[in-house]
Amino acid sequence: MNLSNSKILFLIGSLLVASACQNIEKRTSQPAKMVKDIPVNPRIDQGQMKKRLMILPINDSKSVLSADMSRAIKKSLINELNRSQELVAFDSKDLGIENVKKTPQGSYDLKDIAKSLKEYTVHSALEAEIKELKVKRTVPAKGIMKSVTTEYECSLVVRVINQGGRELMNHMKVVTYKDNGTAPEELLKGDGTGGGNPTVPTLVKDTLFEFVPQITKSLETLVWEGRIASMQGERIFLNVGKVSGLNVGDLLRVTEDGEEIFDTETGGFIGKSPGRLKGTLEVVSFFGQDGAIAVTHSGGGFRENDRVELY
Repeated sequence: MNLSNSKILFLIGSLLVASACQNIEKRTSQPAKMVKDIPVNPRIDQGQMKKRLMILPINDSKSVLSADMSRAIKKSLINELNRSQELVAFDSKDLGIENVKKTPQGSYDLKDIAKSLKEYTVHSALEAEIKELKVKRTVPAKGIMKSVTTEYECSLVVRVINQGGRELMNHMKVVTYKDNGTAPEELLKGDGTGGGNPTVPTLVKDTLFEFVPQITKSLETLVWEGRIASMQGERIFLNVGKVSGLNVGDLLRVTEDGEEIFDTETGGFIGKSPGRLKGTLEVVSFFGQDGAIAVTHSGGGFRENDRVELY
């Protein structure tokens, strides 16, 4: 009897141990809940931020191009520049700027352009000026379809300026092109500017495209910035957004406008002094073509037209 009781007790003990082990296995097989805090660190890399470049109408005082062709070439240049990850190029007519004041020498008035850049918080502006187009043809005296040798020489100047009116780039390129072919007689009539020849717009466009690497490099010295465009309750609307390189969660430093500093000897504009720091904003969403909505992250007393820059 004692032996049987011992066996029974041993069996019961074994079952209890097995049951306990089974419960332990069930508990340990359940996934553990984990909470991880990730600090929001300032994004110190400004390489992703795109500077705004306003493209002015092509300065064509000699009427080398038709008005429609001039607009088409400007649009092509904007598209080519926007292939870069370093800038946002746009047409000046988007801001209602089409008739630009000129100097007596025929170039655009830099001071007048700089005022518009400051008003709309645009980093820079570009002027492309066709200085000269020479067309030299060698044409046989007879024949309806004439074998023509045409030599083109296009001189084009590109200038880029910042908000202070300082030139970031001022460069001229002279491109020559020789074409051997045939052309109907009506294309050979005119004043020698090549206005009726489809090769001329292509030459002007290709010459402009030669400037693209230099244009991009000229903007490297500019500091990216935007402005508070409007405030509605807790929401703060910015005039820069996703296209300019902002991401949701980015922190932006808000400052007042600094004072303009000029060289006392030359009178030239040097730059702006840093304005008073008001606080920071956090980007929460985007709107429109290139705008952002932000909320207060720290500080306060923000106003429309306050300057914002990447924190």
